[in-house]
Parts: sequence; structure tokens; C-alpha cells
Amino acid sequence: MASDQNEYGLPIGKGEKRRTARLLPRYYRTEPNKKFIQATLDQLTQSGTVKKLNGYVGRQNAKAVTGNDVFIETVTTDRQNYQLEPSAVVKDTLGNVTFFKDYIDYINTVDVLGGVNKNLITLWFNFKQTTKT
Repeated sequence: MASDQNEYGLPIGKGEKRRTARLLPRYYRTEPNKKFIQATLDQLTQSGTVKKLNGYVGRQNAKAVTGNDVFIETVTTDRQNYQLEPSAVVKDTLGNVTFFKDYIDYINTVDVLGGVNKNLITLWFNFKQTTKT
């Protein structure tokens, strides 16, 4: 197996693709390793394309919304309907987030645990009380 013993400079020029295999130690710069890294890591390290978005995020039925307002659409209707809903965040003493759960995660947990989450009105406004006589 032939290995690549070249030393590469750190900065890359404009238009040049980033090659993660160049960061490997010389001993590991073999063709099978290069092919593997090219198929996996190189795709993650390439610079992405930026798309400029102009619009609002949040509830579209708010009092301040006018007919000319443009809202940014999300992937699913649940995400669209609950964009800025409250969430639970737990941090440790260093300020690192150890737990995060938003409204959609909570509703999905109800479904996983066997509850009915298709009609949220019945989920939140069930006023039936049972009393033993």
C-alpha cells in the first residue's frame, strides 16, 4: 500500500475543496482511508451555501399581523403551529444545557406512552372528575 507522505499547508485557497484526509498523520494517508474519509467526513466539512430569508417567525393569527406580512415556513405543520411555544431547559452549575424539551417533544411523549395526542383539546381540557361514594 502506498501512502501519501506530502505535507500540506493549513490555509486553503478560494474554490479549493477541503480534504479531511490531509489532516491525517502520514502513516494513515492510504488510498482506502482517503476513500472512506472522502465519502464520510469531507461532505461534513465542506462550506455550505447560505440562503437569505426575509420573514417573520411565530403565530400567524396574532393581533399585530397584517395581510402583507411574510412568514417563514417550517418542515411540518406542527413545527409551523408551535414555533415559539414555551420549552423546558435544565442547566448544570457550569451553564451547560443538560435537558431540553419543547411542546412538540412533550406531545410526542404522550403518544409514545400510549396517550391520545391527535385532539389536543381533549388532552388539556378534560374536566371529568371521578369521585368515590
